[in-house]
Amino acid sequence: MYQAARLGFYELLRSGTTTCADHHYLYHKNTSPEVEAAVWQAAEEVGIRFVLCRGGTTTHGSHRGMEKSAVESESLDQYLSLLEGTRTRHHDPSPIPMKRLVVAPTSLVHGSEPDHLRVMADYARSHQLKMHSHLLEVSYDDEQALAKYGMSAIDYAESCDWLGSDVWFAHLVKTDTHAIQTLAETGTGIGHCPTSNCRLGSGIAPVIEMVEAGVPVSIGVDGSASAESASMLQELNLSWLLHRTQHGAEATHLDRVLQCGSQGGAKILGLDGVGEIAVGKAADIALYNVDNPRMVSVHSPLWAPLLCGEPAQVDYLFVNGKLRVEHGEVAGIDERQLVTDIHSALTELTKLVSQ
Repeated sequence: MYQAARLGFYELLRSGTTTCADHHYLYHKNTSPEVEAAVWQAAEEVGIRFVLCRGGTTTHGSHRGMEKSAVESESLDQYLSLLEGTRTRHHDPSPIPMKRLVVAPTSLVHGSEPDHLRVMADYARSHQLKMHSHLLEVSYDDEQALAKYGMSAIDYAESCDWLGSDVWFAHLVKTDTHAIQTLAETGTGIGHCPTSNCRLGSGIAPVIEMVEAGVPVSIGVDGSASAESASMLQELNLSWLLHRTQHGAEATHLDRVLQCGSQGGAKILGLDGVGEIAVGKAADIALYNVDNPRMVSVHSPLWAPLLCGEPAQVDYLFVNGKLRVEHGEVAGIDERQLVTDIHSALTELTKLVSQ
């Protein structure tokens, strides 16, 4: 877990990302606390601003990934107790924190009972924590919500107190007009993950309609289970291109995509001092090298990294005023050693799985 987290943070930093909100949901009844601690440690060592979205399930539920699993879920009391421990150790409520905590059950429809979700929501709001989960990545969410609770997934979320300006959901690919309007009216946001949605064949989230309705939008690279790259720059480039294929060249523009990937994400996470270069804000600055054959002929150097996407080089990246990337190299990480460490970890993991 430690090596995987280092690799993910490394890729994010190399693409110009200063803040990572990770939906970490590898929790069950007998999970070692080291699994979470390894991620906090890796984030602190590489110097990225880290928001842990603490996942997990409190019932075996209807999640397809759990149907044949012998893994036993946490109890609600265990979930809350461990969440409280993390909050007291790590959560910083200041406007410019380096560590934050989010209440984030893995799947709103499939992984926790309605009463459990209401208790989690009450806990989050009593401690001014943001809330996050998966929703409507596939039509199965609506199907199961209707079968189990007699309502759509978005109405189920509302019935469980899981809508509001302190909530955002990953994906939301299968949202209809009613769902979009409900999200807009409640100020509930989306973590738009176009690469993952393409990779899994889930579809294209109706983000243009969401923007027009007033839904808060942020951009996410998702994880290694459904995306081979953790480059935020590449994700922004795909976001710009993908929606133009559906709605025409005037549907979205680079300034809007950049806003979603910077201020939009900061706002959804409640990071009031982050997300833009301005007096009094965090000194989070990415300086891209545009003096190269790939970008030198682009008509607007200002937009060259977003127009071209990867490969790109960040010459300098500052996170909260501290230099974390210089000439494409992440401070404190030797790239070849990182690759060697990943190979070793994968070999060890393969041995464990085969036992």
